[in-house]
Amino acid sequence: MTRGARPFLIVALAAIAVANCDRNAWQPQGNCGRLGTPCASHGDCCSFACNGTCECAPPGEHCLADVACCSGSVCIDEICRSGCREAGVGCEANTDCCLGRCEAGVCSAFACSAFAEICERSADCCTQLGCIDGACSSNCGVEGEACGLDICCSGFECQLGTCVPSGCNAVGETCSNSSPCCADLSCVGGQCHYTQCQGLMAPCASPTDCCAGGCVGNACCTTQGQSCTADFQCCTGLACDVTNHCSPCGSVSGGSACAESSDCCAPSSCNWSTNTCCTVAGLPCTMSGQCCDTGRCQSNGTCCLATNYACSNGSECCSGICSVANKVCDCVPDQGACESSNDCCDSSCIGGKCCRNNPSPCLVDTDCCSNVCKPNNTCM
Repeated sequence: MTRGARPFLIVALAAIAVANCDRNAWQPQGNCGRLGTPCASHGDCCSFACNGTCECAPPGEHCLADVACCSGSVCIDEICRSGCREAGVGCEANTDCCLGRCEAGVCSAFACSAFAEICERSADCCTQLGCIDGACSSNCGVEGEACGLDICCSGFECQLGTCVPSGCNAVGETCSNSSPCCADLSCVGGQCHYTQCQGLMAPCASPTDCCAGGCVGNACCTTQGQSCTADFQCCTGLACDVTNHCSPCGSVSGGSACAESSDCCAPSSCNWSTNTCCTVAGLPCTMSGQCCDTGRCQSNGTCCLATNYACSNGSECCSGICSVANKVCDCVPDQGACESSNDCCDSSCIGGKCCRNNPSPCLVDTDCCSNVCKPNNTCM
């Protein structure tokens, strides 16, 4: 046992001896005292250990809540063990939180930004980083260092020319004259809100915090009918349609489920074999799995139709050939240009053309990739 754990153990043993008489006699409350909080009795503390001020439970000691454990630990099977804490759980430092962001003593649901990543304020950055010119930088001040034009690191704020630990309330948190909001926030109706609307994916407490008008899951998003360039910008239940507006329809990139084509953002269709929205021939794609009718995503970044699928012109077909007679995508004959062996009639796509390898049967030299058909009618 470490020397630091002994004072807690002396207090905790006596407390647990009483608590164990009835395991349901005491449970930590939401306002229980954490490490260093003045206390009058064990029940005042999250750890059920009061020694004038609340103690925290070191690794290996009994607990009933994560906040009972010392920094860097979580409560697993009523024992404090090394680990990180989920969003909404009390914390002492950014390193306590799985997402690396401890705000006003609670793990934030938003991941902190790493070095050189985009930020709007130092609170967006991970520990030992500050927001400078819109990016997280290590050129920031920690506790006790001078500030002014210089920026304090995440977890600190500039007061009277010195970086001090942040004690302000973040967006969405309760506020009052004695418990103010952080910089760039105003106390409105007892809750902290931005003084100016924020961009996409910024933390928010209500739609009024967001320039795009939507706040879902405490993140700013674009509402129905507003312009967009990608699905992730739209609020939950919406997708960025072909007109670049958020619409209540299924997206291809999100793999939305569908029962019929009308469930998908036009002009997308419904892939009947997978019941997911897919991209029709001629439209942009990033991977073959997005394309309808077992087609693929071509090198030019558009979907095409596989052989034997109905077509109106060759540009819709992966082979580039739409049969005039049958109006279906036809295969590429030997020596024709190709991107995949699936485009070829009965040969392979090698070096960008359909041809046959040794010892495939042949009739003429041009049947073969080597351009040599041997007397025994096999390719060299």
